[in-house]
Amino acid sequence: MFGLNFAKATNATFLFDSVVFNVDGLHGRYSWIQDILPLADSELTLSQLQCFNTSFQTIYGQWHDVVRQSHFEQNACNVLFQTGIRMCCPSNVTDVEQVCYCTERKDVMTLGAFDRAKSHMREVYAQSTFEPSTTLFRINDDGTSTEHTDRKGNGVVTLRSDTMVVAWHVRGGDIVLNGEREFFDTVASQVASAMKGLPYHIFILGEETLKFFPFLTQMCAEHFDSKCSFPTVEAREALHFMVKSLLLITSGSSFAYMAALLKTSGEVLNAVSKEGLFGIYELASHGRLDLDGNIIKPSSSELQTQLKKLHGVKLSRK
Repeated sequence: MFGLNFAKATNATFLFDSVVFNVDGLHGRYSWIQDILPLADSELTLSQLQCFNTSFQTIYGQWHDVVRQSHFEQNACNVLFQTGIRMCCPSNVTDVEQVCYCTERKDVMTLGAFDRAKSHMREVYAQSTFEPSTTLFRINDDGTSTEHTDRKGNGVVTLRSDTMVVAWHVRGGDIVLNGEREFFDTVASQVASAMKGLPYHIFILGEETLKFFPFLTQMCAEHFDSKCSFPTVEAREALHFMVKSLLLITSGSSFAYMAALLKTSGEVLNAVSKEGLFGIYELASHGRLDLDGNIIKPSSSELQTQLKKLHGVKLSRK
């Protein structure tokens, strides 16, 4: 997303290098993300560029400095502009650990940041042919119930086709976000109230969910009549299920924010991002939670109205 915005700022063509997803980072490799976002098919790639066997003048430096210099290269050919995620701050900022997110100051971040890049990412996602290897539920409208367990030991629930499927992402592991029971109770009580009278099922997705959030089983019993599942799925499948859900509740993790960004239908309730920023990940249509779990947007009545409309959307098996 930052690269697409950088290309726009320099009036250049975005160059995609798939190698960056194969590098071992703090959370492993992200090569799987190309199954969800086929950027190698939609963008000019580094390997394609190398086929031209052309030498390029490379301009590398701080985001703002390179953008400024690009204005003097508007009619030039064979110029490669480069920057880095930790080089997005103005040149007078000396703290190399600070990340300015390639845009204006954090304290003036607003909705609308990166909107062109966000729209493009959704267009790329629409080209994805990814199919999950497992399923979270079966559809059965005849009133019978069946028992089924997938290859990972997840219980696959049987749902009516008009069931409101809710994906709730929780962030455990090396970073635990919103780990207090009070936060979850606040969110759950409001969501349960908005879904009152509707058939629904909650899929809580995360890494070793009940290890890091042992109170979730009780929370589900108290607020959702135990209509919750805690499946173990691969990252790309979790992302797929979050995108396809009718209601997505994010955790503040950029992983869940990505799913919210790619959704073209349904409702989203975004928790405050782990960076404490506003405007980078969100779309104007997204709902928001505050740090205590209160829904800031939409209003309770608006959320209830939207969920009732979604109730008429039939589930697919994917």
